[in-house]
Amino acid sequence: MAIDDILFHRLFRQQIKIKQLEDDNESLKLRLKTTEATIERQIKQIETITVQLGESESALNEKEEDLEDLYKKMKNEVSSLDLILIGSNFME
Repeated sequence: MAIDDILFHRLFRQQIKIKQLEDDNESLKLRLKTTEATIERQIKQIETITVQLGESESALNEKEEDLEDLYKKMKNEVSSLDLILIGSNFME
């Protein structure tokens, strides 16, 4: 083979490799864009869930306070009923 043929084949193979690398680069750019979009959506979901969690915690705290108040009222009512029962036993 002549030197020109060898150089031509080398150049041709290098051009093929360059084309493959360019294609790979474009594919990776597309995957990067897709991944970035996915990450952005997930960040927004996390932000939304974080807000919902805060609201749920606040609602739970309110319900706990309501339950504590209800328990205190119930305890007072039981004490009042005990006094009424004790008073009615003395009158008999």
